[in-house]
Amino acid sequence: MGHPDSPYGGVLFYGPHAMSIVAEIFGRDARTVFACRQGTSLTALVRYDDLLVTAQMADCQASYGEIFTPDDVVRSRFGFVDIYEKGFLHFLSQVESGSSADENELFAPVRYLDALRRSLYSGAEERVEY
Repeated sequence: MGHPDSPYGGVLFYGPHAMSIVAEIFGRDARTVFACRQGTSLTALVRYDDLLVTAQMADCQASYGEIFTPDDVVRSRFGFVDIYEKGFLHFLSQVESGSSADENELFAPVRYLDALRRSLYSGAEERVEY
């Protein structure tokens, strides 16, 4: 999702989207992130206590989500309109209800992105700082 070398800031521009999706779907308690670059693709391995999630940024127009289970691979294609529409509707419902997100919900994607950025520079798996 997103080109890691785009003129809009690459990883720091598109990375928050990828890390927000990971945090929303798989949880806000990841332990480490390892980033691996090959050409115009970047793959992030996000490690949880009992789960390993991959998120990829590549220069392509299609976006997919895949979940590997012991019995099957669930693959779903999604578009940017879907993501932004659902995000906007969620934001609107929060405003209308007067409720707010807790600190961990707000900062988890930022913490994941920070670990991803540090991993790009170090070449090592980096701890998510809480």
